[in-house]
Amino acid sequence: MTNIQKIELTWKLSEKNIPINKIADTLEKHRATICRWRKGIKQYGVREFIKRYTQAKKRQRIKRIDCRAEKLIIERRREKTGICGQKIAWWLKRTHGIIISVAQTYRILAKHFILYSKWQKWTRRPALPRATSAREVIQADTIDLGGLFAFTFVDTFTKEAQVIIQADKSSSSGAYALEKAFDFFDGTSWLQTDNGAEFKGMFMKRAKKYSCRLRKITPYQKEENGFIESFNRTVRKECVGWRKYGIKDKDRLQEYVNRYLDEYHMERPHISLNMMTPQEFVASLEEGRATA
Repeated sequence: MTNIQKIELTWKLSEKNIPINKIADTLEKHRATICRWRKGIKQYGVREFIKRYTQAKKRQRIKRIDCRAEKLIIERRREKTGICGQKIAWWLKRTHGIIISVAQTYRILAKHFILYSKWQKWTRRPALPRATSAREVIQADTIDLGGLFAFTFVDTFTKEAQVIIQADKSSSSGAYALEKAFDFFDGTSWLQTDNGAEFKGMFMKRAKKYSCRLRKITPYQKEENGFIESFNRTVRKECVGWRKYGIKDKDRLQEYVNRYLDEYHMERPHISLNMMTPQEFVASLEEGRATA
């Protein structure tokens, strides 16, 4: 059955006061489509509506855009690597007064760049970095302590760690915590974080000073940050607990955490380190290099 026949049938069934939902089910059309047809039939009559419907289907829609738009879209994409079509369309309207649809923006981008569909966005990411030596991979995360936040860092190979207590979760606090942590670590080949706001902006700029490569985990894939998540649970269970802390506790809590880290590095053995402490494991690595 063609749509023209369905429009005629819609008119006949409507004349008999049959409910819209029943007409939609009978004709296998969406309820909104039936409503739109009925409205057109009432306005123009069934023959005139069918005539207009047929002509509308034959018309070709001509997409017209500002002649500068394509050039600006290409320049913006190259300037801001990976920027999405929605943001480019918003930028064109705000900065240049050019109104262009998001779909048209992506059509232009597709002519000049390789685009991936949304579901493929995270399938082409580089493989997770696996540490084979000290300072090769360091993971970072935060623990919400109520009125305070603990910025945590762990070397995935040696299990050495640092915890910096901050009053908020801003990127500036993250940058400060990074500076303090890398007074201990010195540098790393890979620095991996989640996608939190504290690991953007100022943090990212400062991180380039200490790390050759920066990596964000895939959204909602906490297992990619498995080492730091495990360390966070250890800190919760063995040190800070699950209580809430206030601003007034900041200095006292940092001192308490520092004492725990001394114990963690020098007295707490790890199964993954063959029941050695991080300090003993690092010493064994240095001995191995010295005798090699």
